[in-house]
Amino acid sequence: MEFSAPLPLPKQCETSTAEATTSILKYPKDINISFDNINYTTKIGFFKRNDKHILKNLSGEFRSRQLTAIVGPSGSGKSSLMDILSGYNVGKNVTGSVKVNGTIRDQKQFRHMSSYIMQDHIQHPLLTVKEAMKFSANLKIGKELSSEEKQFKINEILENLGLTDKINTMTEDLSGGQQKRLSIALEMVDSPQIMFFDEVTTGLDSSSSTQCIYLLKKLVMLGQTIICTIHQPSAAIFETFDHVYALADGHCIYQGCSKNLVPYLREFDLVCPKFNNPADFLIEVAHECPVHELVIKMENGRNKNYFKKQPEAFENGKNHTLPKLKATEINPISACVKRAKINARQILDPKNYCNDSDLYSTSFLRQFYYLYVRRLLLITRNPSLSIMRLVIHIVVAIFIGILYYQIGLSAKNMMNNFNYIFYTVMFLMYTAYSSLQTTFPSELPIVKMEHFNRWYSFTAYYLSLVFADIPIQVLCTVAYILITYFLTSQPFEWFRFIAFLMINLLCTFVAQGYGILVSSLFNVKWGTILGNFFISPFLIFSGFFIQFNHVQSWLHWFFHFSFLKYALEGGVYAIFGFQRKKLECDENGDDDKIQFCFFTDPNKLIREKGIQDCANNSTKKCADVMYEDQKTNFYIVIVALIMFIILFRVIAYCIMRYRLKH
Repeated sequence: MEFSAPLPLPKQCETSTAEATTSILKYPKDINISFDNINYTTKIGFFKRNDKHILKNLSGEFRSRQLTAIVGPSGSGKSSLMDILSGYNVGKNVTGSVKVNGTIRDQKQFRHMSSYIMQDHIQHPLLTVKEAMKFSANLKIGKELSSEEKQFKINEILENLGLTDKINTMTEDLSGGQQKRLSIALEMVDSPQIMFFDEVTTGLDSSSSTQCIYLLKKLVMLGQTIICTIHQPSAAIFETFDHVYALADGHCIYQGCSKNLVPYLREFDLVCPKFNNPADFLIEVAHECPVHELVIKMENGRNKNYFKKQPEAFENGKNHTLPKLKATEINPISACVKRAKINARQILDPKNYCNDSDLYSTSFLRQFYYLYVRRLLLITRNPSLSIMRLVIHIVVAIFIGILYYQIGLSAKNMMNNFNYIFYTVMFLMYTAYSSLQTTFPSELPIVKMEHFNRWYSFTAYYLSLVFADIPIQVLCTVAYILITYFLTSQPFEWFRFIAFLMINLLCTFVAQGYGILVSSLFNVKWGTILGNFFISPFLIFSGFFIQFNHVQSWLHWFFHFSFLKYALEGGVYAIFGFQRKKLECDENGDDDKIQFCFFTDPNKLIREKGIQDCANNSTKKCADVMYEDQKTNFYIVIVALIMFIILFRVIAYCIMRYRLKH
């Protein structure tokens, strides 16, 4: 992880007064974050649910233009505190107050000025660095910047983070340190004033960890407020932090300048050996020593005696006290002002560029468009899955066409023809269901990060997920139906072909909705196992294995909730219904032999399978009645399948939205 130029570091514990040298990181206001009496509890246990107190009356203050580290042993509450301060966790199990420049935080407005890079921050592996940055810029920045200005901004960010030479590299081919820098770059496009990093050095070697922290220090020097959690930093990294907030068992045992830590511990006869890492010694103290006196001395985060002086302003180099901001003054400055190609000293009014009441910088249609384009790009970058789906449909269609070759012409093959209809419904249902079963679980970490950091609304993501797979699914279904329909010699009537194709397309859309529903409920492993289990009732009550009239009356309602029943009935109506003429028993039979087939009349098969019946099944009146009923029933089948499509997708949407917030 290399930079084009060495990173100058300011003297320890003194806030940098260097003026921002790049236009993308100039801010008219500084932001301080303070918190009082933060408590956080969670439930543990499966059968007997008990409360576990994670954070206990924590207080503290993180000042602007400082690199702040939250340190402590595992289980001390570092990530929990980070989630609360960033606004990621604002549940009912959290009490206390978080303030921005002395004013109670407005969560919606705070999300405009902050960004949260989570511990397992991953990107789409099949996008290049340039493409990932462009999607981020187009989603996070509205029309206030032109395409040229956005590109200027992207180039400036990549140059600052040392990623210019990797601009055309796939993200999956980046090293760990480069991926970490790309994660930062993606969130910097709208220039957040505050950036949160959870376990910022996790997964990096010592060299990459040091360079990553130096990078954050550089961002602080350019005007941003950086807060990160780190488990066990090296001595060099520890000395880089301007401010340290130490936790032990949910309590604050120290907050202040990093160089004041050793003298502070010495006050309690806790002497750090001369050549030991102070961070390691602090972890040992938190693990092995009673920390009650440390908590009392630090007043659980209220003691500010170990702070240095108030951060200095960029303007004129004079000290100043940060003014309290009204809720209406905390504007999404970073997402709105035009910074590309402007004077870094210029003070801009964000109200001239965007509506600061909106949570997202871009419109819903714009979000959907870029998400849809990104998903199509990802599909084309990995065509093996789509091509394999199409090949499987074609190969199976040819095999089925050969197996059931010309059965549609003979009355003696009516049962085989019925089996063909059922197999078609089942095959297309399973392939469509499997296509989206694993999508959401694999993308959940990315979606959580991007949604929380205001890239897009969940509705826009969900619609792009639903619509992106439709073209390939339609192509596969049409290919299968075209091949099998004509190889099996089904009636060469356009309305029957279109009706049969439409029923099967609707069935695949229902199956896709079911696949999305399963993916919203379970991870990949459990979805694969339980998805097939939960689809079994739909299969059993499809009307193929047992008919509606052959089961007890209290089981009849199961048939009405099986979408496979409606798909099978629709397919039967399309092939056998609507006054289809009687079939010959055997066109190729020997004329000297008497041929007899039970199902020469297609309506007889429909009645025999319990799909439709009439009072008198031997008169022409019965055939007329069945024809009129078939038209009505076919419309009912279409409406029922459409309702299943909507129902599964709406339920999946609600579950996904819930999981995204918890």
